[in-house]
Amino acid sequence: MCGIVGQLLSQSEASVSRGQIEAMLSPMGHRGPDGQGIHLDGPVGLGHCRLSIIDVGGGLGVDYDGSQTDFESSMNYTLQEYANDVVFRIKTVCDEAGVPHPQIISESGRALIAYHSMLVFDVLGTSNFDHCDAPASVPEDSPQPLQDLFAIHRDLSKKNFTESYHDAVQEMEECLGLFNLGYMPLDQRAMAERLFW
Repeated sequence: MCGIVGQLLSQSEASVSRGQIEAMLSPMGHRGPDGQGIHLDGPVGLGHCRLSIIDVGGGLGVDYDGSQTDFESSMNYTLQEYANDVVFRIKTVCDEAGVPHPQIISESGRALIAYHSMLVFDVLGTSNFDHCDAPASVPEDSPQPLQDLFAIHRDLSKKNFTESYHDAVQEMEECLGLFNLGYMPLDQRAMAERLFW
């Protein structure tokens, strides 16, 4: 809870001025100094100010996976436990040193915004139940899974509904595999999805 500054001149006959040390201490004014001291001894100058505000930094963790464990992407303490530990430690040290208790601030930005973040990634496929019409035919040179999907759709009836569904799922997976490997163009993939849905 002290801000410490110093200056050492390389020339032994030179002296550090009080004004130089005071200028180095002045940027800490926003931290609420409630006492300060300056020591000058020829080429050496030291200054300190006792701060009434202490910044404990950003040590507050984030429970990314929700398990509240000591796993690396979690934290095994609550916000209240964190605050209690920080306040207790600082109070204990201040009481032992006989100095006034400071105001405590924390830079817990990550812990504040982590729960308001989002994931951004490429969409490779979608599943929906929009109404679309099946194509009237498929090209003769289209891959076999696409031709099979067309045949399943053409021959669909109440008697073979369950079997047709299972066959269609398998053929659709094969179509997606061919597309991902570059063996099926986008227009044929779209045709497969129209037949499937």
